[in-house]
Formats: sequence, C-alpha cells, structure tokens
Amino acid sequence: MNVYKGLTDRQEVAVRSEGVCNVIEAGAGAGKTAVLTRKVYLALQQYKGSNIQGCPVIAITFTRDAAAEMQERIIKMVGDELSQFVKATTFHSFAINHIIKPYIRHDFFQKHGLRKVLKLASDRDVLHCMAQGIEKGLPPKQRSHLKRLDKPTSFSEWLSLTRAFGFTPDSFFMQNKEKFGFEDIEEFLNYKEPLTTTSGQPKDIISAYYTKAWFRYVNELRQISNLGMIDFDEVLVLSTQFIEQHKDVRLELKSRYRALFVDEFQDTNNCQFRFVIALANDGSGLSLFGDIKQSIYGFRGSNPKLFTQVPQIFKKHNHIYLPDNFRSVPQIVAVGNALAENMGLKMSSEPMIAQNKASPIEPVTVFTSEDEQKEAVTIATKMQWLKDRGVGYHEMMVLYRYRKVANVLENELISRNIPCRRVGGSEDKSLYEDPRVQDIVLYLHLLFNPLSKSAMPRFLTQNRQFGLNYDGYRELVKANNFTNHHHMLQYLLSGHYSQSHVGYQPLSNLASDALRFSAKLENIKTFENYCRFRDISYEGLPTKQRLKVVDEHGQEYVKVLRSFIDSLMERYLSYFYFPFLTSERRAEIVRRERKRFHEDFRAITGSMYNPDRLFGEKLDIGDYLRSRPLLSASASKNKDDEENTTDVEFMTAHASKGLEKRVVFVIGCNEETWFKDEVTIGSATAEEELRLFYVAATRGKEQLYLSHYETQIVNGDTEKCNKIHFLPMINGVDNIKYITHGRECDNDGYIDQ
Repeated sequence: MNVYKGLTDRQEVAVRSEGVCNVIEAGAGAGKTAVLTRKVYLALQQYKGSNIQGCPVIAITFTRDAAAEMQERIIKMVGDELSQFVKATTFHSFAINHIIKPYIRHDFFQKHGLRKVLKLASDRDVLHCMAQGIEKGLPPKQRSHLKRLDKPTSFSEWLSLTRAFGFTPDSFFMQNKEKFGFEDIEEFLNYKEPLTTTSGQPKDIISAYYTKAWFRYVNELRQISNLGMIDFDEVLVLSTQFIEQHKDVRLELKSRYRALFVDEFQDTNNCQFRFVIALANDGSGLSLFGDIKQSIYGFRGSNPKLFTQVPQIFKKHNHIYLPDNFRSVPQIVAVGNALAENMGLKMSSEPMIAQNKASPIEPVTVFTSEDEQKEAVTIATKMQWLKDRGVGYHEMMVLYRYRKVANVLENELISRNIPCRRVGGSEDKSLYEDPRVQDIVLYLHLLFNPLSKSAMPRFLTQNRQFGLNYDGYRELVKANNFTNHHHMLQYLLSGHYSQSHVGYQPLSNLASDALRFSAKLENIKTFENYCRFRDISYEGLPTKQRLKVVDEHGQEYVKVLRSFIDSLMERYLSYFYFPFLTSERRAEIVRRERKRFHEDFRAITGSMYNPDRLFGEKLDIGDYLRSRPLLSASASKNKDDEENTTDVEFMTAHASKGLEKRVVFVIGCNEETWFKDEVTIGSATAEEELRLFYVAATRGKEQLYLSHYETQIVNGDTEKCNKIHFLPMINGVDNIKYITHGRECDNDGYIDQ
C-alpha cells in the first residue's frame, strides 16, 4: 500500500514525522482520521513477523464508540496480522486494563483501599454512597447550613469537575487547607460546627462541605461488602497519580507502549492531560491530534489552554497545522474563518483553505424572523424548497444550543409531514418523547379524541389512585361494550366510583372539560365555522372577497384560538397535572414552572397559527389537536432506524461534533436562546460559545443557513430578542444573503430596494 497516496504535502509531513512529539493541529474537515490511521500504519510496520507480546501502539480517544470506529478503520487499513499490535481505547479503559489491573497489588493502590481484584461501582452504588457521604460525612448543623447556601451545582457535579483536575480528597484538602482554615485532615473531618472559609464566599464554603462528604463517600465505596470498590472517575485520578509518583512504572509503561496517539486532544481536562504527559515520558512516539477552535467541553472540565503547553513541555516536537478543509464549499469555509478570526485562543492563525469545489445551492443565508413560530415556518418552507431541488431530507441537519429551542420547528415539520428525528443522545428527546409534553397531549386526546384506544387506559392506569390496572380496564370495556372513552367516562362517574372516591373529582373535571371545550371548539374549529357562528359572510364568496374577510377578521380569529389554548392550559394546570397532588402543592409547582408550561403548550400548538395553514389550507383545529402524536411512555429511539433514516436530523451543536451533512440549519441564533445567562463578551464562557458556534457552522458540506428571531413569548408575554453577537462577525464575508421577514436585505436589516 502507498501510505502517502492522496495526501496533501502537509498531511504527508504529519504522517512522516517520527521520533519526536507531534502536535498535529487539524482544522474542521482537514482529514485528521486519514492522517492518524496512516501514522498508525507506519508505526506498525516494524512489528511485521514480530513475536512481541501485547500492543505497543495505542490510540486513545474519548468515547467507546469513537474507539470502536477507530479500531475498525485501523484493522481495515493494516490487516489482521498487524492489527494485533494496536489497540484503540478510551482513557478510562486504558487505565483500567493497562495500569490498575496489572499493578493493583502495588502499595499505592492498596493504601488507597483497593483490594487485589478491581471492583467498579455501579451507578446505584455511586448514588447510594453519595447520599451517605452527605448524611454521614456532615453532622446535622453542617447539613442544615449547607442547605441554606445557594448551591449552583450538586455534590455529584462538583465532584466530577473537581476530579477533572486529578484530585483525590486528600490532595484537594492539602491544596485548600489554608482556605478551609484547618491544618489537619482529622481535625477538619471531626469538626461539627458550621464551616466558614478565609474568603467567606458561599462557593468556597460549599467546597469545604463537599470535601468532607467526599472523604466519607470514598470510604463508603470501599466498605460496601468489603470489596474496595472504585468509581469510574476515580479510575483515571488514581492511575494518573500512580504513574506520576513512580518513575520506574512510567519507564516500564513507556517501554511497553512505544507509540501513543491521542485524538481530540483539545478536549482533555487537567487529569487526562497529566495522564498523557506522564505516559509519554520524553515525548518520543507521542502524536496529539486536535483543534483548539473546536474545544467545546469546558462545562465538563476540559481546558484548551493545555494543548498550547505541549510544545513547552517537549522541546523536541513538530507542530504541524493542516489547513485544508475537504468538507465544505468555499462560502462555508469563509464563514468559519471569519468566526475563527475573533477567537482569542489559537495555536495557528492561518485560515482554512477550502478544497470542496462543489457548487453551493445558494449563498449562505441568514434569516431574521418575527418570532420562533415564523422562524419554524421559514425553515420548514426552505426544507421543502430544497427537497424539490433534489436534496433529500436525510441530507439536512438542524442544530441548536439547547433542546427546547428545536421544539417549535419539530412540531412544524410534523404538521407538514416532513420526516424528522432527534439523534443527539438520550438527553435530546423529541418534543413528543418528553414526558411533560406526553402528559399535555394525553389531556388533549382525552378531551378531543374519544376514539383513541390508548388515552383513557393510560390515564387510569398510570395513576394508581384510580385502582385500575390494564386487565381491570379491559374487563370494564368488554363488559360494557364502550365505543369511545367519553362513554366510559360517564359510566365511571355514574356508578363505578362514588362521589367520595379520590378519583371521582379528577374524572368529573375531565368530563366537564370534554363537554365545555368540545362545544367551544365546534364554533372555532375552522375559520369558516368562526365566520358562520358570527354571521360573517365567507362561505361561497369569490376568492377576492374571501381574502378581504380574512384581512378584516383573521387576526381576531387567531386571538380567539390563542385564548382557547390558554384556557386549555389553565384547566390542565388546575387539576390534570399530577391530579392527586394537593391543590397547594400543585399551585406551588405551577407558580415555579409556569414559563415551562407556556413553552410546552406553545411548542405543541404553535404551528396551527400559520396563516397559510389556517386560511389557505382551511385547517381544522380539532383535527390538528387530535393528530398530535401520543407516544408510549417508554418511547425510545431505535439505533438501527437511526442508521438507515430518511429523516431530517435534529441535534444540539455539541452532539454534532465530528459529523457533517450536505445542508445545515443553525436555528435560534439569539443571545437569549444561546446563552442561559448574560455573558461578558471576551470572557471564557463567551469564547467557548464562539467555538461551539464555529463547530455548528462548519458541519455543512454545501449549504449553511443561520436563523434568529426578534421576539419570543415568556410567561405569556412577548419579549424582545437580540441576534447572537457572533453573527456580525461574518458580515464582511462574500456570498452571504440576509432575509428579513421574507425579504432580502443588507446585514443591518434594511430592505434592499
């Protein structure tokens, strides 16, 4: 095999470079995997016909999926004979199998409470021991004080971030003992009064309490069944400290693992960084691949500045930048370069060079819409336009900062029968996979879809207070031959449940709502019905006269529909939401979560307000409400379906890292929807969010659309929104089109004449 075939000059330099630490900075779409696998191929050539035991070549990445994919690519390139000498693995897997297990009898691990056989704690073990850490590690006065403090993070989140720096409870205490005001660990652990710190800052006091709980947590883990258990994060912490503190072990590991390749190095945290540096010893045989411009995991403890320190640590090194972008057309690369120019932290200032010579479908387009519903209409219409021009829905990707930003667009696509799905992981649920939304849709089906076969049994059996299981429900249906669940509702109220039964009142409210709202719906279910019940001439009129009626009465009709939905929401909140909570408790939750309920109802019903749909397609509101999908409570994504999907793919910008699509839409490009809190421009948070925006914008191969809106509804009130401050960074880029409210304009929003 010609290992250099098809490589650029710089890629070939990166592949050839040996004997020193290689810092390979690979920009978006730079063909990093091709370089990495070919370097592995070259490193393996010396082992042809060798009887060496083990795997002298190690490739480390962050996830098991990435490691499996890398191993598969390496095997395909090098063949079965040489693949036995290379292992693609994760940080934790390497630490478990190549450090802790072989050295577990070493005094270091025995002093840390491990036994002679490694036992990893389960999630259940961890949750139990964390609770015990707080309960047993803190005396009553301290637990009470901790509860009164403003806690920005939970114990588990704090512990995960703290251990990202490679701390054990002992080492963390020693670094902070002056701040905590204690010289001795035992004195600190035995102190029973409320804690203070030299700074007096709540976050430092919280750290002191969590440190005490941490000591107890580790002790509880070790003591469960006397197994000396260790949790997942502690694996890397102890492994790092072990090899740092024992030179003989470092040298032994270096002689055993002669070539070390680390992918996505810009995302390492301090502990992972120390782990790699210790393993590398003098740096020979070490190759680090990454791109600081794509470092987006600071919330997990990653620190992109660490990448810049490598050349200072290993004086013998080669820093190779791969500027060629083989993924995107020039206009998308230009957007990426414009964003990168504004980044404060960089290793190389050289811009990307576009190598994809395909013709873009149209200029990069920035949409400005009036609100998120209009944004959804704009994007959905553009998708249909693209489909008509030969772009499959499966070739489109929608990216966003937070999951809820995509709800309105997803509902709009569902209403247009455009196939779509969320593929960004278990946390990024579809709108209708969200249990909160499922509960609202259940309420709508109970009111307006009496022929539903799943709504009533689900409501009755998921609330145990009704005293019915599925078998009992089926027996009732069979015995009484119910044709719809409204008939069953009347039966339950007329004889099955007494008025004193705890389930009587929720069912009575439901029956009342079904009658009242169905009657109201009949008057407004279409614009024709609305006009008929108000003696407004509309049916049978010529087209021009009908349009005039729409102009005169359309807005009022929309207001009536919104009022109808608002009434539904208030009734839902008054009794249906957790129907067996006390009224006081429900009211307390509703007060706290009202914004969320508004968002959910707006996401579910928003697409029905589209004027084209209401007045052009003559939308029936009843049909719309009945058509909202009532997914099963255990609805989940099928991985095989995802791999063979023909749908538009939805995912967060974080989940899109390493992926690409022919067409990319980045939606909700607003300050208010991209940032949870107000941020200072130039701060570390703003810098990381700029890198995340860069990642999103550089996923597209041929076409990029960016969109934002001017207003959003918060708690029922309309609030002004601002476009994200990253958008002006691309104003000077050629071949960008700006569309405001459906009309082309300049980048300041002024309509072109």
